[in-house]
Amino acid sequence: MLSYSRVRRAHAAAATAALLFGMTACGSDGGSLPRPHRTQAPPTPQFARTVGPLTQDQARRSVLTPEDVGPGWSAGALEDGVPDPGDEPFPKSAGSRACDKALDDTRTGATRVTVGAEREFEQDGTGVKVIVSTHVHSGDGAVVQLRWTRAMVESCGDVDFPVADGAAAVRYRAIAAPVVGDEAVGMRMVMRPGVNPGTAATTGDIITVRVGPNTVTVLVVGDAGLDPVVLERLARRAGERLVTATRE
Repeated sequence: MLSYSRVRRAHAAAATAALLFGMTACGSDGGSLPRPHRTQAPPTPQFARTVGPLTQDQARRSVLTPEDVGPGWSAGALEDGVPDPGDEPFPKSAGSRACDKALDDTRTGATRVTVGAEREFEQDGTGVKVIVSTHVHSGDGAVVQLRWTRAMVESCGDVDFPVADGAAAVRYRAIAAPVVGDEAVGMRMVMRPGVNPGTAATTGDIITVRVGPNTVTVLVVGDAGLDPVVLERLARRAGERLVTATRE
């Protein structure tokens, strides 16, 4: 049984960077990052008034399959999670007033995940991992997660968040996300060396799609990165599967 914390806390600065720090400590230099850009404003919800929380079976059926991902990847087992008691998915700012205000505006307390399922894929020959997770959030937790992610990439892109006891710092940048579901947000996480001169910069990309109280995240970690076209395809397919699951 997996814990929901791994991917849900990929929305949280310290935990995400800790994941990157542990999985890709010898990553790229981050020099080819796209320029930060504003994310698309959330569209008028199409499902929020009618879609309820997925059941465990629906959550499992919503996760990408090996057929969705295609050849050239190995797939792990489909796993269920255990309920996460929840915490506040907000980091502390490094001193930017604009960032502080944006994050303060998103704070509504702890969020809680009640149901979820996950599968991990690894690209042959590159070591790149794609972790796809469906989560059901209690209350307005799903909306809070997307609101927080949007605030991070739009208002905190030039802010360094210290992690790993000060050994590194992480920045968050916007990346393209498909138009699917109620809303979708893409984020690139770049962890740069801090006091530890032997630590190379590492990156990770995550796209989150929301449909009502349900979200699906596609998290990419690995030295080689993933072609943006492939990431967009996987995120779009993951969102489509989530939409389909809510209609079953």
